[in-house]
Amino acid sequence: MSYTFIKDLGEARVFRNPTNLPEVGIGNIADNFFNSALALQIMKYENPKAAKEYATRTLSNGLSGWRSSGSDFNNMAQILLGPDRYSDKIINDRAISVPSLQLKSWLRNIAQGKNDASYDRRFFLALQRQLGVKSPGLISARRVVADWDRSLGNERVQAIARVHRGLSRDLKQVDFYAPFARVAKKAGAETTKTGGVPLWAKLAAAGAGGYYLGKKVAGW
Repeated sequence: MSYTFIKDLGEARVFRNPTNLPEVGIGNIADNFFNSALALQIMKYENPKAAKEYATRTLSNGLSGWRSSGSDFNNMAQILLGPDRYSDKIINDRAISVPSLQLKSWLRNIAQGKNDASYDRRFFLALQRQLGVKSPGLISARRVVADWDRSLGNERVQAIARVHRGLSRDLKQVDFYAPFARVAKKAGAETTKTGGVPLWAKLAAAGAGGYYLGKKVAGW
């Protein structure tokens, strides 16, 4: 399992170069970051070894800056922590902020295998509010994911499916997608809807000077 996970990760697969960001709204990045945090929280319970290793890797530079060799989650966080640095690419379509100290503590708890459900509920509510997340689907998933121990089996499946749908739609190439997809498959919560050009494809196109060939992938 450890070997498979290490092979899954490698370097950041999508958010690798800050100069190759697509022209998308900060709200798009914020929603995808929130969905990614939900995915990591689910993995904390359903694939704890992978979650611990990923949180440890994400914290390796203390969330202090962009790292091409760092995790995609770290590099997404950097955009949200300092959007002005990427204003030539990222469209300021939403007022956002990040509870950075809470974010670090949450990641540290995962890395250390510490479970604090009360803290997680407060953190995810703060993250939702400060990122300006309004999506009913993400908010519904947050209520279940942030209180995983108290949620019912069918609620968990629905939440995993919602998070998997979001990752499949916009972040299928991120470095934590494969371990999360295995969680979704085990839960019978894989989704296959299609639609639009995904964020990861826009990132790839930006890195290739705007050239993009490919198929639409699973959608919302």
